[in-house]
Amino acid sequence: MREKLEESKNVKIKFGVTGMSGAGKSSFINSIRGIEDDDDDELAAKVGQVESTLEPASYTYPDNPNITFMDLPGIGTPKFPNLKIYCKKVKLETYDVFLILTSVRFLEYDLQLAKKINSMNKSCF
Repeated sequence: MREKLEESKNVKIKFGVTGMSGAGKSSFINSIRGIEDDDDDELAAKVGQVESTLEPASYTYPDNPNITFMDLPGIGTPKFPNLKIYCKKVKLETYDVFLILTSVRFLEYDLQLAKKINSMNKSCF
């Protein structure tokens, strides 16, 4: 059992953190990494009231460099108005597993993302 546990520490996992713009994706990444939402901290994911993440950004988990959280742009914005454009620009196929964050309730774009992720035989939570 210990051997298996040690082996699991060497597995690289790239989490795609996705959802609608303003759902708290960047704040979640900062929180799970134990970093404050601070504009002066270059290790922090950029947060804001409006579309802050325009390109996927990579953040390593401090306790395990094999775990990466990818801060993905929000879907349903002028730059990412629909699932087809979002998938093409964000390259969903490059991530291992997904976290779909919502701020209020699970909406149509969230459902579309979940169905697309499932169709790629990947997990989302």
